[in-house]
Amino acid sequence: MNDEDKNTGYLETEKECAMPGIQTQAQTQAERDHDLLMRIDENVQMLLARRYVTQSEFAPVKAIVYGTVGLIGISVVGGILALVINHA
Repeated sequence: MNDEDKNTGYLETEKECAMPGIQTQAQTQAERDHDLLMRIDENVQMLLARRYVTQSEFAPVKAIVYGTVGLIGISVVGGILALVINHA
C-alpha cells in the first residue's frame, strides 16, 4: 500500500502543509523563530529580574539623593545670598 490517503490523494507528509504537493520549510522556520523568540524573552526577563531593582526598592535611594541635592542647592543659594547681603 502506498502513502496516499484514500480520501484526499495527498501524501501523509502533505496533509498539514499549506500547499499540498510542495514541501516547504516555512512552518519549521516559523517554529524555530518562535522558539528563538521565546528563549530571548526568557533571557531578557531573567536579566531584568537579576540586574535591575524595582521602583519600590529604589524609592529610599531616590529620597536620599533628592534630599542631598536639595540640601546642597539650598546651601549654595544661601551662601550667595550671604555674600550679597554682607557685601552691600
